[in-house]
Amino acid sequence: LNVDIKKSTESDNLNTDELKTLLDDSNSLIPNDYRKMLSAVLGMDNLIVEDIMIPLAEIEGINIKDDLKKIKSSIKNSPYSTLPVYDKNISDCIGMLHLKDSSDFLTAFESNKSLDYSLSEPYFASLTTNLTKQLHAFQDTDNNIALVVDEYGEIEGLISVEDIFIEIVGKSRGRDGRRFIRTRAGFRESRLTGSHR
Repeated sequence: LNVDIKKSTESDNLNTDELKTLLDDSNSLIPNDYRKMLSAVLGMDNLIVEDIMIPLAEIEGINIKDDLKKIKSSIKNSPYSTLPVYDKNISDCIGMLHLKDSSDFLTAFESNKSLDYSLSEPYFASLTTNLTKQLHAFQDTDNNIALVVDEYGEIEGLISVEDIFIEIVGKSRGRDGRRFIRTRAGFRESRLTGSHR
């Protein structure tokens, strides 16, 4: 190994490059699956939110201009536990609906009352935020989902803590090789080839 462990412990912790070198040289000492996961964790510094976000066109949400039947269907059929609620266009997001609050939301919607009580404020993340920093930001703000914005404040996509975890641990596959993705409600078969969202 070309890493001086004694010097590193005396002066400072191992840096990312030194850890990667140790991991690469560990071969049979660390099982392959663990090595891949550790490598993904160490590689998070090289990725930004834009690399793994769900693009704008693929965001599932609730349009308050839709009729009640369509909104109920969106809530019932969503594999996610949180959905953005918007007025005509996702760029006009008025809040995030946690599906546990969907009964209050539907009651307010039916009676034309304010929806604010049943929605939480949207949380925003920058396209260029490093994944490690974004994971810490989720922890610090107690959020698990964010709308991704560009430098002009335009919504470009969505990212969740789960998207970051999938980047670390990889995709789940069934016994027959079909690709499954982990959603907030469990596993479902991926509809998009090559996508892990």
